[in-house]
Amino acid sequence: MNKKLYADKGYLNFEYILQQSEKHNCPYIMIVGGRAVGKTYGILKYMLEHEHRFIFMRRTQTQLDMISRPELMPFTAINNDTGSDISTFKISKYVTGFYHSIVDEDEKLKAVGDPIAIGCALSTISNLRGFDASHYNDYLVFDEFIPERHERLIKDEASAFLNALETVARNRELQGKKPMTVLLLANANNISNPLFIELNLVNTADRMIRKGEEIRFIESKGIMLLMLKDSPISSAKSNTSLYKLSQNTDFSDMALHNNFVALERDAVTSKDLKEYRLITLVGELAIYKHKSRVEFYVTTHVSGVPASVYEATTNQLRKFRLEKRDIWVHYCVGRVKFESYTMQVLFEKYFGN
Repeated sequence: MNKKLYADKGYLNFEYILQQSEKHNCPYIMIVGGRAVGKTYGILKYMLEHEHRFIFMRRTQTQLDMISRPELMPFTAINNDTGSDISTFKISKYVTGFYHSIVDEDEKLKAVGDPIAIGCALSTISNLRGFDASHYNDYLVFDEFIPERHERLIKDEASAFLNALETVARNRELQGKKPMTVLLLANANNISNPLFIELNLVNTADRMIRKGEEIRFIESKGIMLLMLKDSPISSAKSNTSLYKLSQNTDFSDMALHNNFVALERDAVTSKDLKEYRLITLVGELAIYKHKSRVEFYVTTHVSGVPASVYEATTNQLRKFRLEKRDIWVHYCVGRVKFESYTMQVLFEKYFGN
């Protein structure tokens, strides 16, 4: 365990996290970990204490509207613990402001000054294009960026997020400013989430989990990836009633041990690539066909020259599904094997399932 990653009470140490991201020139900080280890609370408290203005994002407008209510507002616990006075007020139909507040002489809650943060939703981010967010774009906090498995995805969700960054950053680096610091926070719901797929992080996240590695700097992309494996809070929670009730379930694996919900592993095995021939590359995957029988093997290792190559973009994947639909048929009858269940997850995603 990286002891510096956690503060005295076992919650995340954002002073250390942000120092490390700057040291390694990684402005994109992705933190995936168990429930209630101080991801949202910690970063909001850090922003408030350091008087940073910032953008707070959720995936959908429904989620944003819910946390705009006083009883569900993310600053409520911080207000209770520190005596701060943050409240929410609508700026427009799609934008929420987080303000210092007072109760006026008529006993009505009143905003004081400018907002300390503005809240928006990825699904309606286009409505920010007429809103000047330049005073808030030093930091962006994207909370719960990995959708739960039952949640509907936003169309082209990863592209929507990248476009959102373009919208709020407003060419700041071309003006000589530092890159916007983007913190993405989530629980380990689904390793095949849109951003991991788009940014080719599925294999990296899987390897980190299997090795027990909590921090990796991908400096070529400016990403600091944290897979919280040994949180002291998660360890303490394992003895509470809920986690005794849910022991050995996907829920406890996700919430305590940062294990993504796994697929059935019947198709996961190790194969000797000498028996196979590389036929195609798609995204992070290399697909091989056995030299003497009708069997396929999916891995990330590339040995040989494929007949076809497809990128993990919408158009390229559409072409892949059309031209390689026979491989999906073979998968459905058990003729496709995988290096790891992560490969299986990606394979299904690339085929649109």
